[in-house]
Amino acid sequence: MVCPLVHSMMFRIVYLNSQHVIIDANHVWQGFISSGGADQFFNDVSKNTLKNAIYELETLVGDAILVSSVRCSLFNEESTGPC
Repeated sequence: MVCPLVHSMMFRIVYLNSQHVIIDANHVWQGFISSGGADQFFNDVSKNTLKNAIYELETLVGDAILVSSVRCSLFNEESTGPC
């Protein structure tokens, strides 16, 4: 049985992962198609701030899923708890 908290966090990680893929695809499109020079475009690392923020959120949510699932499994073994 999956804890409801873990279940909702799994949907959040899928949502963040989808955003990450969309931002990467947009970044590649802008770098190779829209801009004149791909080397200059990809050397500018200030364009990666949103991508890095989403990556950090993915990491935090993933860690929360891990902690919550361990917590729920420990409580389920004791037959008491929120899950």
